[in-house]
Amino acid sequence: MNAIKQISLLVFLMGTVVTTAQVVFNADASKTEIGLNEKVQVSFTMNKDNGEFTPPDFTNFEVVSGPLTSTNTSFKDGRPSYEKSIAFTLKPKKRGTLIIEGGTLEISGNTYSSNSVSIEVVRKRKKNYLIDKDSLANKIFLKLEYPKGTLFVRDSIVVQYKLYVAQDISVNSWKLLEDSKIKNAEVIDMSPKEISVVQEDVDGTIYRSVILKSLRLKPSKQGKLIISPLELEVSVGIPSGRRSFNVKNIQDPKVIVVSSEKVKVEVN
Repeated sequence: MNAIKQISLLVFLMGTVVTTAQVVFNADASKTEIGLNEKVQVSFTMNKDNGEFTPPDFTNFEVVSGPLTSTNTSFKDGRPSYEKSIAFTLKPKKRGTLIIEGGTLEISGNTYSSNSVSIEVVRKRKKNYLIDKDSLANKIFLKLEYPKGTLFVRDSIVVQYKLYVAQDISVNSWKLLEDSKIKNAEVIDMSPKEISVVQEDVDGTIYRSVILKSLRLKPSKQGKLIISPLELEVSVGIPSGRRSFNVKNIQDPKVIVVSSEKVKVEVN
């Protein structure tokens, strides 16, 4: 058999293996127990890319974000391996044991169903602004930066909301969940029209930072100038430790919530 025929046969056999491989279609949740005021990420993972995916109705849940799609192609023992994940971030509407029914995947006229997922929803709990199970407290955070010290009524200060992201974390998008509220001050919005990324050293670690919001505050009376937290939902990619033939470091998609601190400034 000549070389061309050998290559053709090899390609045919490889194609046959990929085509006849068993369809794997699973559902998984980032948490099995959450508070009524918390969120959970549900992911549907499949090993085929040519199918039509239909999510469940998510009864008793509000879809906060999604679908967020990620793919991973790798080789193991010389054989190709493909994985596609479609993720949704959900918030429960009530307490109790809530069932998320399986999604469906239609491939070449055949319909496949994933497993269902059970989530135990308990009463409201104190918010954990970094809800991802991998502690990212030192990887991505939101800070309210302002001049420290006593402020006088005739003065004004500039405060900035800055998002800090570690070098190995990617940010795909963010969404405002709750804007900050400011009491006892006149507010002038000075936010930049364009986002500019800069490198900053924070306690010896280099972060990328962006100014999301900049405000000039003029106190209206003596007492306390109160600034409530600003809350963001951020879609990020974190290192998975996996590699493929064309991607050195594969990232897993995650959705986390970050918040600035509540600030009280003394006004004389």
